[in-house]
Amino acid sequence: MGVGIRAMPEPVTARSPRELRITRLTVPAAMRTTFAKATIAGFASFAVLGLFTAVTPLFLRTLLAVPAGLLVCWLLAVSTFGQTVLVPRLRAHALPVGSATLAFGALVLAGALAAGSLPLQLVATTLAGLGQGTTFRTALALLTATSPPDRRAEVASSFFVVAYIAISAPIVGEGLAVQLVGLRTASVGFGVVVAVLAAGTTASFRPTAPPTP
Repeated sequence: MGVGIRAMPEPVTARSPRELRITRLTVPAAMRTTFAKATIAGFASFAVLGLFTAVTPLFLRTLLAVPAGLLVCWLLAVSTFGQTVLVPRLRAHALPVGSATLAFGALVLAGALAAGSLPLQLVATTLAGLGQGTTFRTALALLTATSPPDRRAEVASSFFVVAYIAISAPIVGEGLAVQLVGLRTASVGFGVVVAVLAAGTTASFRPTAPPTP
């Protein structure tokens, strides 16, 4: 990883004396609409990760007595495939296609949880992983491409704050919901909510976003 970071081109040419300071999380006014759309996409993609890494393993272990580690590993593997292979091929279509795949995968997951079906779980994991990786990379690339060079760190940090709130929300929410409505109902409900959120991302974007390098 260090070698890869070292090989990355430096986009900032103007340099100031080195100093350590805390920078506020801010987004330039001119790109707040783009930021809002991209962070909705990022929120949906990380909510799926939270759903699979917290909710699905609990469901599999408790109701199906199936080890969940391999399923989560497969999710991350296909997410990596989406980021590295699908995004360069889809280019300007990557965000709407990725978020649509993410929405469909979350919806299939809700059906799999309702039916207690392991085969459907595998299908949902594949679809959601592909959609998550494609959506996440494209949303972050869109923000990087549209941010002023001297503000990219602030914008990217703001994006990741939203993303990590999204990944933790299913964990906290599931714990509360299970006590009220039970594990199966809570799990299905979270799947549907994430599907609706990802579908909203699909509707807000058209294949006119700048191509992802």
